[in-house]
Amino acid sequence: MAATASAAPQTGTVLTAQPAVGKPSTGSKGKLKKKDFKATADGSTAASSYGLFANVKLLGATIGTQETPKSDWPAGPAQATTANVGVPGLLSSGTATTTATGDDLKDTANATAAVDGLGLGTSLGLQGVSADLISSQCTGTAAGVTATSTVTGLKLSGVLNSTPEQPAANTVVNVLGLGTLTLNEQTRTTVGGKTKLVVNALHLKLGGNGGLLDAVGTGDVIAGHTECSTTDALVPTVSSIAPTTGPTSGGTSVVITGTNFRGTSSVKFGSTEATYSIDSTTKITAVAPAGTGAQNVTVTTPGTTGGTNTGTNTFTYVGAPTVTNVNPSTGPPGGTTSVVITGTGFTGSPTVKFGNTNATSVTVNSPTQITATAPSGTGTVFVTVTTSGGTSAQSAASVYTYQDALSLTGISPATGPITGGTTVTATGTGFTTDSVIQFDANAQATTYVSPTKLTAVAPAGTGTAQVTVKRGSTTSTAQTFTYTALPPVVTGISPLTGSTAGGDVVTITGTGFTGATGVRFDTTNGTAFSVNGAGTQITVTSPAHAAGAAPVTVLSPNGDALAGSFFYATPVPAVPVPGLTAILTVAPDNGPLAGGTTVNLTGVFLTSGNTVTVGGKPATVTGTPTLTTLSFVTPAGDAPGTVPVVVTNASGTSLVNVNSTFTYNAATPTIGTIAPTNGPASGGTEVTLTGTNYTSSSVVYWGTGGTAIPLTTTYVNGTTLRFTTPPGLPGNQAFTVRTGGVTSTASNFTYNAVAAVTGISPLTGPVTGGTEVTITGTGLDTVTSIQVGTKTTTPKAGGSATQIKFDTPANTAGAYLVTLSGTGGAALTPGTFIYTPTAAGAATVSPTTGPIQGGNTVTITGTGFSSILALTVGAKVVTNYTVTGDTTLTFPMPSGLTDGVVPVIIATAGGIVTLNYEYVAFDGQITGISPISGPTSGGTVVTITGTGFTGATGVRFDSTPGTAFSVNGAGTQITVTSPSHATGLATLTIVGPGGIQSTSTALFTYLPLNLSPTVTTLVPSVGPIAGGTDVTIYGTGLLLTSGVTFGGTPATNIRVINTTTVIVTSPAHAAGAVDVILTTPVGSSTAGDATFTYVAANSVPVLDTMTPRSGPTVGGTTVVFKGIGLQTVDRVTFDGTAGTDLSVVDDTTLTVKTPPHAAGGIAVLLRNTQGNSRSYLFTYVPLSGLPTVQGLTPNVGPVAGGTRVTITGTGFDAATTVSFDGVEGTDLQLWPDVDDPKVGSASAVRKSTKDRDFKARSAKAAKAVLYKPAMAGKAVGNWKAAASNSVEVTTPPHAGGPTTVTVTNSAGSISFLESFTFIPVLAATATIETEVEVGATKAIAPKGPDYSGLEVTACSTPDGTGSVEISSSAKSCVYTAGDTEGEDTFVMSVTDDIGQESEQTVNVTVVEEGGTGTGDDGGNDSGDGDGTGTGDGSGNNSGDGDGSGTDGSGGNDTGGGLAFTGTPLLLIPGLALGLLLMVVGGGLLGAERLRTRRGARAATDEEGRQLMPAGLLGTGLDPHEGQHREQPDHPDDVA
Repeated sequence: MAATASAAPQTGTVLTAQPAVGKPSTGSKGKLKKKDFKATADGSTAASSYGLFANVKLLGATIGTQETPKSDWPAGPAQATTANVGVPGLLSSGTATTTATGDDLKDTANATAAVDGLGLGTSLGLQGVSADLISSQCTGTAAGVTATSTVTGLKLSGVLNSTPEQPAANTVVNVLGLGTLTLNEQTRTTVGGKTKLVVNALHLKLGGNGGLLDAVGTGDVIAGHTECSTTDALVPTVSSIAPTTGPTSGGTSVVITGTNFRGTSSVKFGSTEATYSIDSTTKITAVAPAGTGAQNVTVTTPGTTGGTNTGTNTFTYVGAPTVTNVNPSTGPPGGTTSVVITGTGFTGSPTVKFGNTNATSVTVNSPTQITATAPSGTGTVFVTVTTSGGTSAQSAASVYTYQDALSLTGISPATGPITGGTTVTATGTGFTTDSVIQFDANAQATTYVSPTKLTAVAPAGTGTAQVTVKRGSTTSTAQTFTYTALPPVVTGISPLTGSTAGGDVVTITGTGFTGATGVRFDTTNGTAFSVNGAGTQITVTSPAHAAGAAPVTVLSPNGDALAGSFFYATPVPAVPVPGLTAILTVAPDNGPLAGGTTVNLTGVFLTSGNTVTVGGKPATVTGTPTLTTLSFVTPAGDAPGTVPVVVTNASGTSLVNVNSTFTYNAATPTIGTIAPTNGPASGGTEVTLTGTNYTSSSVVYWGTGGTAIPLTTTYVNGTTLRFTTPPGLPGNQAFTVRTGGVTSTASNFTYNAVAAVTGISPLTGPVTGGTEVTITGTGLDTVTSIQVGTKTTTPKAGGSATQIKFDTPANTAGAYLVTLSGTGGAALTPGTFIYTPTAAGAATVSPTTGPIQGGNTVTITGTGFSSILALTVGAKVVTNYTVTGDTTLTFPMPSGLTDGVVPVIIATAGGIVTLNYEYVAFDGQITGISPISGPTSGGTVVTITGTGFTGATGVRFDSTPGTAFSVNGAGTQITVTSPSHATGLATLTIVGPGGIQSTSTALFTYLPLNLSPTVTTLVPSVGPIAGGTDVTIYGTGLLLTSGVTFGGTPATNIRVINTTTVIVTSPAHAAGAVDVILTTPVGSSTAGDATFTYVAANSVPVLDTMTPRSGPTVGGTTVVFKGIGLQTVDRVTFDGTAGTDLSVVDDTTLTVKTPPHAAGGIAVLLRNTQGNSRSYLFTYVPLSGLPTVQGLTPNVGPVAGGTRVTITGTGFDAATTVSFDGVEGTDLQLWPDVDDPKVGSASAVRKSTKDRDFKARSAKAAKAVLYKPAMAGKAVGNWKAAASNSVEVTTPPHAGGPTTVTVTNSAGSISFLESFTFIPVLAATATIETEVEVGATKAIAPKGPDYSGLEVTACSTPDGTGSVEISSSAKSCVYTAGDTEGEDTFVMSVTDDIGQESEQTVNVTVVEEGGTGTGDDGGNDSGDGDGTGTGDGSGNNSGDGDGSGTDGSGGNDTGGGLAFTGTPLLLIPGLALGLLLMVVGGGLLGAERLRTRRGARAATDEEGRQLMPAGLLGTGLDPHEGQHREQPDHPDDVA
């Protein structure tokens, strides 16, 4: 808030020293502080205003009013108001108001002044000049300064004037008989690029126009005065920008570094304007607008002297990155998976997130590849990459799924026949619905049972197969499946006939003969048995057998196989034998599955009665069979493949052999219709295909090419198949049908997007139903039914993909899940609806906002919670709540789906309550802070840049919140003021709604106060041009000093003593004054803070310090001069009178005593062989100039210091200090001066320096009399005895007890014994042990130093037989013992002068009469005989007054001493008594100050020891002498 000031109504006063018309007043307004003497801005802009000023001489008397009310920038106040300003007979007004504001960096200045109800000239009985309103306003920018004035209702001699309300500049009106009136008076000056415009809305100059006033008086009256000053803009330069890249959407906070940024009027990125703030003349923070490509950043300043920077400073807009692949796309829930992310735009330092969680490590391999470590997580999330160009979009290519690692731990069974067909169960972990079982890397149709179980049918094979599970691109380790051999299969036997005597070699062909052990003819084994290596042929010699057919059997451990019949006959027939049927050839041996192929057989048949089957299906015999040929037409086959051909007739049935098979060729399958054509992306839809050429071996393959996976397919018939869809992504999914090795053309199945619910409104309704509920979300156009609990309804007509409506069915009271079902399946996010029996009651929720992650505790306060039926937040049902009594409900807030307001609904038996709670999505990411350090006192304005700051509520430095927090609209920049903090690092976190803290942090370094170096004093501050002077530099933040320069030349031999002291050796330099600049790692001191003057050899004397700079008018003050050229000084004059006892120590030091002189400032000259020095100011102070003290409030405070004390009296000037036992107080503030008499004159000084090298120094060196040298004439002219009559000071830390307060001004010091007492910490509890004789009474005082002003506020009832009461003085508890010995206890409640409290337990031992009692805690209170204690307290009580007595009413009254120090006159012992009487008689010190502050008794310390008072004049010893560095007292250089 801007500072304001106001003044009471003013009346006319006699003016003795008015400021010049139109210039600011130099009078004090309010308290002066040391910091007021240091400009709060750099002076490039200024603004000031005042409402009224009058300075009129009438008949020799000066009347008028000083400038009032006044506003000033930067000095303050920013706004001031005065009511009813009046000077009797001259002027009157209503309210006057002024303002003054500015901004150095923006180079703006504004001032206004307004006065209403103005009346002038009434002293001569004239109506003079009057106006309803007088005002002016000036406005300054880097482009120039303008002003306007307004004069409303102007009347001259009572007649309304026709001058426009906004008169032209410098409009002059002659007021007959009164003077000249100038309206909108404007004076413009331009010096060194700085323009100043002074405006007076109304300036009345009395007299001078032949009127009545010419003979009696003249003067000026001004109303509505404003001044504005600005500095011409310069052409800026830009040296760097950071960062140099950002997203095309804009919003990047860019720091621009350069020069001449004051008054900046435009910042552009290319041709687009940017928003910006001017941080300093060398730094601008801008927010990049939206843009593309590389754009040059320019800064423009206004006016004819400003312009736009040249050169190229490119800011490049970069697009958001893209993610095209994530590999692997799955990983365990515990994280740690190394994931390779492929895409584009991976530049800078990208941030990678899995869902909302940052990756634990990120390595940028190239602009198109990143390797990141997945954090822990669950479910399926999107992987996003964020760079300065933005964040990548979410897509199917960026999906990552958390799931257990894929493993195959076993298969069952692990063996099966080589023909395949074995159902194998795989067990392991990480199985998903898209996992497939592979036999030797060949995928099989797989059934998903659970995450740990899959099944598939083994294909045909031999030997062993490696079984694996493949999930996506990941394949498990293998398990072995072993194929077992089948019994032998006979495909042929030759010959088919032989002799009954046996001995025929028979050849049997087939498979699986390996391991066969023999061939049996009927019941007799053949001989000469052998098997070829391939296991496909057996040779055997037939045994003898009776005539007729004998069955032939191949014997094998894998099972016996019937080979057919062998016909025994003698002799062996040359033609087919009756009773034998056999097939020798089949031609053709293959044909279409549809049948219809004419096949010709050769073999042994009958001419009639033959039937033929193909694969078990009857074929049609054609033509006329013969004994060796037979023809037939194939029937339609069931499936592609080889099937047996069998002929049956009266002779028997042919055996199956390799020559008696027919192969059905598969026809290309076709897909006709699909029912249904779509289903949910979650899978599970049973689909029926109709088409052609389907067989039992037909399989549906999901997908195309090498990525297609086989699905479990049900064969219905040749035109119908069925299968169940696996999970997929929304959209079309291609699939084919494979029969044998033939694949159909592809067809598509559409995955419907699963409906997702984002909102349900309303969430409650009556049990009767009929509430129209609106559901919002996505994919809602797929919804066909809605379930509320177990009740089912349907959507109302007119819905869309984002909104549907339904009417609730009737139900019982309670919360029910709302589930949506449809072509997309069940909704991903069901909602909740609450049926309510009656209306709701009132309740509150706290907090009302919280993080979208949930987890924070929420409390709801209301009624009826003991009968709670349900609690929901948004669409989620909360079950882990806690009910306390009937009025409080607490629960952890669940996570939200999206940020924003959601309803919190509590359903009870008596009704429901609906409240609002807001989820806030917050994850601010910090990219930079500036500055990175600040002082431990806090107050540093820190700018934080980054992203995601929208919704932030504060910033914490460790655990302490910063202040003055603000965040920009783009959520990319925060400004906050640092709190106080211990030295060291503090973690900076951003706080979002509900107290959630950002995961991104930064470090801020707290540095010791004043770490940036400041230089306050140089000792000495002069030296020879040859250099070599050891100069001690005092200041702050000097510990890390790395360099010191004198006028730009480095000093040598730098010695850092501590953080406030550095010693260096001055370099050589030309004669003259130069700036001394000290540099540390954190910065440099300010030019102008310290000046060192180089003096040429053989120079006149040049002074560095003169101590003291003032003394009493009686003279005799020993003044020590330090400088250069003092070796040959033979004379020192004070206003022309030579000092005495001149003693030259060396070329740099001499001493002299002052001669007597009248009060005032005079010039001091030193003369050596080269001539006279410049003149320096010494002030003679009259005895009456000593400070006096009339009051001190408060007069007690804690030992820790910090008490703000107000001292009233006289003589408190700018040199005033206040010390407590020698320890100086801090933050001293003077109240306004009370008088302004002039002592001495400038002419007197000029006279004393005439013909003695009197020279005027520059205005810069003469601008601050209090701290820097000034010319003698000006210094004496400005010296004044006027001083404040009140001073405020803060006490330092000090040991407990009364102290001597010393007040010092330019005339000397005055001290007051016991003026302020430091009160130690009072223990909260204490124990007092004492003895009291039976029946006796004793006053027991509390523990603690007497000077603390301890008082007893209560004495509790004793536990034993005694009684107790508070003494009349409230200084003790008076205890009366009972009639028996024993122990007793009570509690004494105690307080002290600063309000500290203590509960002190008193343990009383009641002893027999005649014992010796000891006083309370170490006093001289003894009882001998009857044991009666003396004194109310400890020790010898000192009374208050002159009486005698024991219970605090008598004793030795010790007076408070008065001591004057620092003034030589006061040290003369013979004058002590007379001086004291003079001081008292002259009113310098009230007589009551000769008494102690506390009259009750002498002061004691914490241990009860009496403190001795100082003497009247004191010891003159400073107990802290030597502990403080003496500050040099530089003289006021007058020439």
